[in-house]
Order: sequence, then structure tokens, then C-alpha cells
Amino acid sequence: MLALEKKDFKKHSAVISYFIANYIKTNLFEPELGEIIKYAETDRNKSDYQDFFAVSREEAEEQKVKAQKFYKSVEDFLETKYYF
Repeated sequence: MLALEKKDFKKHSAVISYFIANYIKTNLFEPELGEIIKYAETDRNKSDYQDFFAVSREEAEEQKVKAQKFYKSVEDFLETKYYF
């Protein structure tokens, strides 16, 4: 979506902030998607920067389901807006 808008950011946090401000706050996507992406970023940071961070299998499965929902929502949006 950002590539289609010719947007580029150096940090994941900037991408997430932009997505929330321009897609969640404007009601193009449901607020749950903002929570999904923020939670995923938190876990990514923990896994990158905390020693011995591990998630349970159940947490990983839950994150996978949420990621699939996020992906499907974005895919549907792009198909509707850009006719992919």
C-alpha cells in the first residue's frame, strides 16, 4: 500500500504510525487491525532485542491467525481500491 502511495520509511515504527494515522484513524480499516500490527511490532522488538525471549506455540498460532486477518483485509482493500 505504501509503495502505491510512493511512501518510504526507515523504521517499522514509522510505517505503523503512518498506517494507523492514514488508514485506521480515517476508518478505512477497523481499529482491530491497528492493534494487531502494534502487538506484532512489540513481539518483533522483544524477539530482536531481549535475550531469551520466546513465545508459546499458542501465542504463535494466535499471532498467525491475526496476521492472516490483517493480510486479508489489506488484500481486499487493494483489490477494491486498485482493482488488482
